[in-house]
Amino acid sequence: MLATLNSTSSRVSWTLRALIAAGALAVLASPLIYLTRPSGVKAEDPGGAKQQAVPADREIEFLPAPTPSEEKILAALAEQTKMQFIETPLQDAVEYLKSLHKIEIQLDSKALEDATIGSDTPVTRQLKDIKLSSALNLLLRDLDLTYIIRDEILLITTPEQAESQLLTRTYPVGDLVDGNDAKGYDSLIEAITSTVKPPAWDEVGGPGSIKEVPKSKSLVISQTRECHDEVLELLRALRAARKAPVQELK
Repeated sequence: MLATLNSTSSRVSWTLRALIAAGALAVLASPLIYLTRPSGVKAEDPGGAKQQAVPADREIEFLPAPTPSEEKILAALAEQTKMQFIETPLQDAVEYLKSLHKIEIQLDSKALEDATIGSDTPVTRQLKDIKLSSALNLLLRDLDLTYIIRDEILLITTPEQAESQLLTRTYPVGDLVDGNDAKGYDSLIEAITSTVKPPAWDEVGGPGSIKEVPKSKSLVISQTRECHDEVLELLRALRAARKAPVQELK
């Protein structure tokens, strides 16, 4: 498997690697807020709820668009936070963050019970002036826990449970490939699968899948939300690199 991953990684062109590096700085400083549908277009989410239209000048990054509740959570994850927990019960820490950021946060009771982690498990962490997403990663890592957005709430759960929750999204990529050029799609897919959690894709035995749809100039990806976040960051980096001025070597 390791040989397969190394082989896949080596096939990514140096051009794509340079584009990724050039665009990375532009996206690292930006909150992961999703820009989605143009005005007047509505879609059904998997639960059947109507999604709100957004201004026409907003770029479509993926479909279907997040629901209003999901957008609120995503915005909160990009906010600065602070915490000072000293042997604080996990449930109390959750209630504090829930109140501070005004979003719904819950514990996945069944998953935590299976992992023999109680809601009264003490946590200790002191942080300030970092994004809520980063703070949660640091706080939950000590308990071998993570978080996902599911059913319009931020759910604290186990990595095993998070990895079993696959989402399917369609990413318009017509601006990153030349027409219907198959090689363009192949290069983009290789860039994604070799840099975004390489073991997580079906070609090496992982759960996720990626498929090009040239007629709609898009990629259809089934992956965990964490992988989707990294795919979106990579696509943003590539787009930023395309717009960056080319500096000639002297």
